[in-house]
Amino acid sequence: MNEDTMGRRNRIAAAVVVFALIAGFVITFDWSVFDDDAIYYCSNDGEDYAEAMGGISCPEGPGVVPMCPNDEPCVCIDVDDSCDDGDDDWGYYPKEDNQEESK
Repeated sequence: MNEDTMGRRNRIAAAVVVFALIAGFVITFDWSVFDDDAIYYCSNDGEDYAEAMGGISCPEGPGVVPMCPNDEPCVCIDVDDSCDDGDDDWGYYPKEDNQEESK
């Protein structure tokens, strides 16, 4: 085998190893770190989906920012960062407990 063929095989093997490492990271990464502790409230992507996510179907329907249980407008927590395309997921941030300040 000549040197050129060995170098090519080594580069291919290295590329396969790098691909496997990256794929393993993507598969095992905890993507919930991007939800900023928002609580899931509702979805416009169907009642079954909303219930599977632990929420409800948005009562206001698509195209309207729903009011969340914390009496504030919900925030967009959709995976595609778009809450105007009809498959919208909405949530809210819990109120901060100031128990430590009152001690």
